[in-house]
Amino acid sequence: MVVDWERVAEMTGKSFLFILEFFAKISAILISGVVLAAQGSFGAKLGAGYSSLSVSLRKLFQAPSEISEAVASISQYINMPADAQSIEAAHNVLVWLNSSVLYMDAVANNLSSQFFVTVFAALIAFLSVYMVSVILRFYRQKGEGSWLNKLEKNLGQKIFETPAEKMKRLKAEKKKVAAMQSAQKEEKPAQPVKGGESAPRSYKAAQSDNEFLQDYIRLAQNGGG
Repeated sequence: MVVDWERVAEMTGKSFLFILEFFAKISAILISGVVLAAQGSFGAKLGAGYSSLSVSLRKLFQAPSEISEAVASISQYINMPADAQSIEAAHNVLVWLNSSVLYMDAVANNLSSQFFVTVFAALIAFLSVYMVSVILRFYRQKGEGSWLNKLEKNLGQKIFETPAEKMKRLKAEKKKVAAMQSAQKEEKPAQPVKGGESAPRSYKAAQSDNEFLQDYIRLAQNGGG
């Protein structure tokens, strides 16, 4: 079995770019979320958003375990009698809910007191990071778009294309194919002669050389006369 290492390297590179693209999109959402709740001026909000990226990503990865712990605490509080353990479980749930409430309260205060500054800062933070994912996606797909984009485009042409537009598109495609075939014919190299020899000369040229050689031999036999 022959391994196509070039294909393997290409797929590995595309997978790596896809992972970077995914994290760039997630980071854009997290940064804009922090900016919405950050206090201070426009620059302070952006600084808080960018500086909190590593902490936000770490909390994002910890979110599944925190949610499962909160669900377990609620189940423990409901199913167990009122004792120290159930009270502690209820306290953990309230702490988890309190952090969410505090975040929503900070966002509401910013939107009420600094609406344009908060929205503009969040928009700038989101777009500045999201554009990185757009560039990575463009490079990964070589500017051709994903298979979903191509499927939507072809489906849209079949559904919404009028007969006149379809006829025009078919003519353009035929003209493009004809131009490509003509270019290929013009670029087709001349067939070399077998054995590396040059192409034979015409019969008249060969006959003229033969007559010249016979005249030279005749003159030599007559003593040059």
